[in-house]
Amino acid sequence: MKMLSIPIILVCKNELGMINQTILSLECLKSHGLEVACLVVNFTIPEDEIHSSNIEYLKTQFPGCIISLPDFGPGACVNEEILEKLVLLKFKWVKNH
Repeated sequence: MKMLSIPIILVCKNELGMINQTILSLECLKSHGLEVACLVVNFTIPEDEIHSSNIEYLKTQFPGCIISLPDFGPGACVNEEILEKLVLLKFKWVKNH
């Protein structure tokens, strides 16, 4: 990624230990001079208080874009709104660099 000069989209699963794993990954990437443009938090259940609090905490620790995705189930596809967010994120990054 460093050689290509492109930012990283870090994907994590919203489960026990996710905050620790994500913060450690962010620190490791930063220490290697790699830019994280976006966090994608998979398997989020919006009604679950712990899942919601995980995302709220990450917002205090990571200034970039955080996209929360639910469990779409087997064979499901990401909807157009999510794809549009990811495409806009890419164009925003390209425009700023």
